[in-house]
Amino acid sequence: MEFAGHCNLQQILNSKSEFDFPRRLSFCSQIISGLQHCHTHGIVHGDIKPANVIVSPYGICKLGDFGHSIRHAVEIKPLSQDDEFIGTAAYAAPEVLKGNAPTPLSDIYSFGILLWQVQTREVPFGGEHPHVIIYKVVHYTLRPIFKESLNPCIRQYASLAQRCWDDSPSNRPNSSEVYEILKEIIHIMKDLNK
Repeated sequence: MEFAGHCNLQQILNSKSEFDFPRRLSFCSQIISGLQHCHTHGIVHGDIKPANVIVSPYGICKLGDFGHSIRHAVEIKPLSQDDEFIGTAAYAAPEVLKGNAPTPLSDIYSFGILLWQVQTREVPFGGEHPHVIIYKVVHYTLRPIFKESLNPCIRQYASLAQRCWDDSPSNRPNSSEVYEILKEIIHIMKDLNK
């Protein structure tokens, strides 16, 4: 078994260490690349959040904690009454919170929340009780809020996160589209810094 890293992304976000926008983009593009690999092979992670991203001392990110992962079926079936909600409420898509089985697009929703947290270094929904979060996300379509920025790359990044956490799964980009958009933001950022 490979040793993947010495800390997780949540620990980095909690620390006071330097974590500039280019490094954030690098981490997020690595995370979505791993998620894209999972989705290509029919696996839904089911619990995308910073604590489940392992970071090596060299800045290499890998998805971890596949304890909630499922094989994505062609036909999505709702969870039975005996099934419990799995995952973490602050990152879970509304359809999962309503009792539907996780899908690749519910992973994308979670990734959108992760994008917000990586940018702000704040806890989603202020760390409210999971039942409060579930109610607000499902009934009021509550989502985190980005601070306004004049930086075009940060604005595009925020727009991507908002697309990822759209209430309707059919409006969310898939993991390949998210990866391409992040690559484009990285390219634009490099051009601006020339």
